[in-house]
Amino acid sequence: MASPPGETQALAEANHRWGGARCRTRQEITVRKKADGDGWSRSEWLWYGGKRGGNERVLVLFTNAAALHARYPGGTIPPGVELVGVGWATEKPDGKGDLYLELQHPDLGARARIYYYADWVGRVPVSRLGEFERWARLELLDIVQTPEESLDEVAPAAPPVAPATVPPSVAPSAPGPAEVRVLAASVEPARAPPGTEIVVRIVYSVAGPPPGTETAVVEQRVVKRGGSVLTTLRAEARRAAGVHESNQKLRLPADVAPGVYEVEAHVAVEGRAAAAAAVFQVTGPGER
Repeated sequence: MASPPGETQALAEANHRWGGARCRTRQEITVRKKADGDGWSRSEWLWYGGKRGGNERVLVLFTNAAALHARYPGGTIPPGVELVGVGWATEKPDGKGDLYLELQHPDLGARARIYYYADWVGRVPVSRLGEFERWARLELLDIVQTPEESLDEVAPAAPPVAPATVPPSVAPSAPGPAEVRVLAASVEPARAPPGTEIVVRIVYSVAGPPPGTETAVVEQRVVKRGGSVLTTLRAEARRAAGVHESNQKLRLPADVAPGVYEVEAHVAVEGRAAAAAAVFQVTGPGER
């Protein structure tokens, strides 16, 4: 039997966010050198929120452990190592198997599969993808570039057209309306105590303005928790065609409640808008 439609859609949306995305590790991952019969070597346990022995824990399986140990002493992959997202999947084709996130270490030709365990019941099903993905973005990985952003940056310019090929009577077409796409949204640091400063980052592309011109852009960052808005940050800028990164600082209130918060990032150009979301965690006393 196939997965319920809602779960299938959730998996497809997660793959759109992660497939081909460049990521960097946020914490150390220590990989054992010995591989199982299928060539996978397991990592040491990673703990949600840094609480060793808690119910939420993560296991990362790697291929090519020998190459990892040759590159990283003791097999410990440090923070800041770049991985490329492959996507989310389950071990059984009917969607009923264990859920994992797969990535590649392109420099070493190694693959990684991340399994999230919870409540001591073993690996989690697709129905818990939301909390698994939230952990991955808060604790383990930072998405620094999406596939769309990569295409925008490396797309070759169109070859010039010789003047003789354009009839003198044909005027150049007028530029179309501006388009905008939000490529990524993130919060740094992803875990912060009350009273500290965070940075909300948006990466977006603008298309449409002719060369040498700029168009008005409105950026809005809505910080909320459970449907309640904590604050809204609004900024205006003028942008040329291309990919742009915008960072805006926010100091968390000293009395803000601990928990997971969401940032809705909206960018509008000439009446056209795009959005993306990111999450961050306000830590409580004694939490890291």
